[in-house]
Amino acid sequence: MTTQRKYGIDFLRIFSMFMVIILHIMGAGGVLDSTEPFTAQYYICLFFKIGCFCAVNCYALISGFVGVNNKFKVYKIVNLWLQVAFYTILITSYFHLFTSYTVSFSDAFFPVLTNQYWYFTSYFIMFFFTPFFNNVLNNLKEKELKQLGITIIVFLSIIPTIIQKDIFFTNGGYSFIWLSALYMFGGIINKLDIANKISTFVLYFTSAFSILVSFLFKVFFTKYPNENIDSSVLMTYISPTILLCAISLLIISVKTNIKSKFSVSVIKFLSPLSFSVYLIHTNPYVWENIFKNRFVAYAEFSPIKLIAFVILTALAIFFICAFIDLIRFFIFKVTKISKNLAKIEYKINSKLENKNKKEVN
Repeated sequence: MTTQRKYGIDFLRIFSMFMVIILHIMGAGGVLDSTEPFTAQYYICLFFKIGCFCAVNCYALISGFVGVNNKFKVYKIVNLWLQVAFYTILITSYFHLFTSYTVSFSDAFFPVLTNQYWYFTSYFIMFFFTPFFNNVLNNLKEKELKQLGITIIVFLSIIPTIIQKDIFFTNGGYSFIWLSALYMFGGIINKLDIANKISTFVLYFTSAFSILVSFLFKVFFTKYPNENIDSSVLMTYISPTILLCAISLLIISVKTNIKSKFSVSVIKFLSPLSFSVYLIHTNPYVWENIFKNRFVAYAEFSPIKLIAFVILTALAIFFICAFIDLIRFFIFKVTKISKNLAKIEYKINSKLENKNKKEVN
């Protein structure tokens, strides 16, 4: 694959975070659960939720696609950990000082050990396995890469979905195992250069078809319940349809060549801020005190007003959180945290290499 930066992937990062917000508005925000079943509002909210369910998978697939050819750098995860800790400490301090809510600073200072964010905890663990994943992916032949991809889909997605049991402990996708599988699958997509082998039309069709299948399945088995079939079985991260949608969107983003200077500038500005949008609005204290059931009233809106308010609310949350993160971004840039961490790692590695050379001689 070309080493030229693909801004389509950066755009997918931004768009995926926007979808995550919509997913949370529908779920934790209380909109979907507050709608009357089988009304226009219900169908709209359900479609929103299913259509956005692939967002987290997209993030994990991007990690593998981009990371498979990158060198392992510990400073990157340390820098990301500092970003997470910045918000856990800051938000915990705010709730401690300005509210009566009981807080735990030990949770704030140790966000991984206390699992403040399930995605970051799983990603943090996975990160230290990525050099081994990359070594495998970069040394497998084309046929073997295809076999590995099929194995991941069959055993971690199709079989658990069919039997409706978490037999391989992926926890419905909320786990290190699932993120690792997606990392490897993203790497496989890169190594096989799949983007140049599938038409954009097929990818858009596959994405839309996957969402439609999940939607119709949920509606049908909610309306006509079957004690042996979980109506929400295709509404999980490990669902084959949700996974297929995410894979399609990743490949579309790879094929998308963004040339407009204005578009590139906007993407370059928003992409580094998008992860903090997740950190801010899903912080446990924000989640429980501000976000949870905050948008229940939307369920009473007319269909058009409902659609408009969901989209506008998601945009507002994204840009408010991104604006807040500008402060963190500026602090990190001025203090040169990333560069200093990189220098420290380089010095440590240099000393270790020199020590090993002396021992060999």
